[in-house]
Amino acid sequence: MIAFECFRSYRLRDIATILFAVIMWIFASYVVNFLVESLMLKIIIIMLVGNFLLTILAMLVNKAGTAMLYYSITSLLTMNMQPFEGMHWAKVYTFVAAAIMFELIFISVKIEISSIPLDIIIGVVLSNFLMPFVANYLSYTSLSVLNLALTFALTGLTASILALAFWKIIRNRKFVLRFEYEF
Repeated sequence: MIAFECFRSYRLRDIATILFAVIMWIFASYVVNFLVESLMLKIIIIMLVGNFLLTILAMLVNKAGTAMLYYSITSLLTMNMQPFEGMHWAKVYTFVAAAIMFELIFISVKIEISSIPLDIIIGVVLSNFLMPFVANYLSYTSLSVLNLALTFALTGLTASILALAFWKIIRNRKFVLRFEYEF
């Protein structure tokens, strides 16, 4: 069933919130690149932060296209940044494909068990699982990406569960309620 309530126009504060999350992810990426030496650990931490912010954005903004804006703006602004620096446009296509996967699940699957939005968790996990396959296809290499895909999926699951726990703490705060219900 398609959730038609997700198809609403963006307010200025929605766009500002998405841009703020993009800036936070870019800043976290620079800090991780500076502090961490292991390439795989860099990728995992950067994706953990990015997926945490995506889950919070999906809960806060709750509109179709949020992931697409978030992933596409971030990938364009960090095209030449480590640890994904050699990918260039393949990085943008990879993140856009992941955003499309997330959006399709977010719009079509509206399952909530005990106020846990499974559509967001499933969307984050499957979009992360898709990323290594798309990147491998676009880079024309023949690497075994199943381990990397499972690692990304586990990273997405961890980040979304942490973000939902954080959301349960802040969702009834005054600034969140004001953000959701003020025009």
